[in-house]
Amino acid sequence: MPYRKGRKTHRSLPTSLPKLLSLWCLFPINGDNLTLEMPYCNTVCFQIFIDKLSVQKPEEFKIILLDNGAFHHSRQLVIPKNIHLLFIPPYSPELNPAEMIWRFIKGKTANIICKDLEELSAKVTDIINDMSNVIIQSITGWKLFTNCAF
Repeated sequence: MPYRKGRKTHRSLPTSLPKLLSLWCLFPINGDNLTLEMPYCNTVCFQIFIDKLSVQKPEEFKIILLDNGAFHHSRQLVIPKNIHLLFIPPYSPELNPAEMIWRFIKGKTANIICKDLEELSAKVTDIINDMSNVIIQSITGWKLFTNCAF
């Protein structure tokens, strides 16, 4: 169908696209981060993520700010002793520093056309790998979070 003024263009997409999810923990105080690409957003994947996070600088006590995803609240989770999960109120993504990072990434990928999921994943991975601690701090280092450590 040719483009006509005043009409939205529609394109159907397959409903069975493979999924690729990133679990990402950011530290606004120093810009450190941990990113894992996972095939699912579930309790098993989240457990793997927090286990890896707990051994990254194991001497640090980490407070992780989370949304209210069901897998974040699973009774099957075993929370390491150096991690505390702190949940933001429902429907308040503006309180989650990770949302600002995703906005940054989406801004860099909005006009990119990728032939497949692997190419998109590679582009997002490149963006994440190019983000220095200073960039992460500048995006997520709100006084609300950086002052709470002192």
